[in-house]
Amino acid sequence: MAGLVNFAPADLGGSIRPRSGRKPRFRGGCRFLSALVLVIVAYGGAASPGLAADPTFNIKDVDDATATKFKAEFQSRKETLERYLIDTSFAPVFSGPIDVEVSADGPSFSEALLFAWDGRRGHSYFPAARVKQGKAAITHELMHVNAPNEVRFLAEGFPTYVEDKIGNVKAYPLAGHHIACGIQAYDRIYTKALDAVNFVSFDATPTKHGLRLGDGMGLEPAFPKSKNGIEWRRDYAYLVSASFVKFLIEGYGLDKFKALYNLTPLTPGQSAKADPGRYQQSIGKPIDELQSEWRVWLPGQKRSCH
Repeated sequence: MAGLVNFAPADLGGSIRPRSGRKPRFRGGCRFLSALVLVIVAYGGAASPGLAADPTFNIKDVDDATATKFKAEFQSRKETLERYLIDTSFAPVFSGPIDVEVSADGPSFSEALLFAWDGRRGHSYFPAARVKQGKAAITHELMHVNAPNEVRFLAEGFPTYVEDKIGNVKAYPLAGHHIACGIQAYDRIYTKALDAVNFVSFDATPTKHGLRLGDGMGLEPAFPKSKNGIEWRRDYAYLVSASFVKFLIEGYGLDKFKALYNLTPLTPGQSAKADPGRYQQSIGKPIDELQSEWRVWLPGQKRSCH
């Protein structure tokens, strides 16, 4: 799901320059086109027999050239993700129809997860503005199609991790930078944010309508009580969720994370609170202990943001 992120300029640099009353902004000069090319070379190419059928598109409010470019990018990223799922054996490739809507009539964020919760798995929506900007979170939304989850912070954290790994770094919530850089930027401005993170509360948030990642999880005192503050809080929740997923995968292996993820598959229309004991069952440690380890691990993820 995409929000109101606007990191600028589009190039990501090595220094962060806060501006009064605004969210963190990056300055510097390193582009991500080469990374995109490497991703397409590594995972792209023509569709193979094991991949899902081609999607159908309903595109409005963009010009023909933009629509054509978006369709080609969607197909390429779809094939890239499907190969990732096959190569890692993380989840079976979704075999149902995939239909894609682009328009300026809907919300300002993209969506696929709640469509799956509504029983419309395979449907995704992208706002026309983000398609025009080349910032559509295609890989993220396709992860929702292929592997939706009833725990919101895993359901959003893993697709964000995958978007960072093989997708479009310009898309929400990465907004032109990698996970660690985003967290660093927020933590320099909102100094109480990291201390407010409690993954026990995050884990208790189910996937359902009317409940957003970052709301009611204890982060509210760390961010301004304004429209922008709400969006920044939600953005931060996506980033720290993705960071925790990365920590689990890198520290304990994708197989153990997969075992955890598979314990809470999405059931349309249902949003039961997940059993926190499943972390002990799948990873071998309780979630509060894993969070403590994540806090020790996180400083080592600091990087020059370029």
